[in-house]
Amino acid sequence: MKDHNAFTKKNPYSKYIKPPETMLRDSVEDLEAGIEQGLADAAAGKVMSSDECFDRLKRLISLEGTPL
Repeated sequence: MKDHNAFTKKNPYSKYIKPPETMLRDSVEDLEAGIEQGLADAAAGKVMSSDECFDRLKRLISLEGTPL
């Protein structure tokens, strides 16, 4: 966290940048929500095509700023 605070003092856009701990927590929460939704869909008999799965994965990864 100390490094992040030093970075935010130098960067005028720092108020828009989340600390690494927050980004990691948000990523884990998004992943858990996606898994829960997938299990609920499977229990309801909904089946997703492989293209739909890949599109969702790309969207989740792009939310974190890492293009696929």
